[in-house]
Amino acid sequence: MANERRIMIAYATDRNPESREGGIMLFRNCQNEYGLLDPETELGKDAAKRWEKEKTNFSESEKEWRWLIFVIKLTSEREKGVGPDADVLEVKRTGARWLHTASCK
Repeated sequence: MANERRIMIAYATDRNPESREGGIMLFRNCQNEYGLLDPETELGKDAAKRWEKEKTNFSESEKEWRWLIFVIKLTSEREKGVGPDADVLEVKRTGARWLHTASCK
């Protein structure tokens, strides 16, 4: 079903080997602390320009979850504890599937 509700969960590797999360950390909103998603900040403007260029590499069906990976990579550039590799899990009422696995290889 094209209109079926879904959520996507993205997580990144945790660069801290002594982490309580066991090496995996759920994506968190620390990018907002840096203004990465705020179009009024210099970082936000730069991130928007970078995404405009990068998103041309993906099909329309991939852009939503590729954006999650892009934001995680941007966050990893600013927060030392966030690794740049990300996995994305799509969860629907009918089941779940991995859209991207980078850190689980």
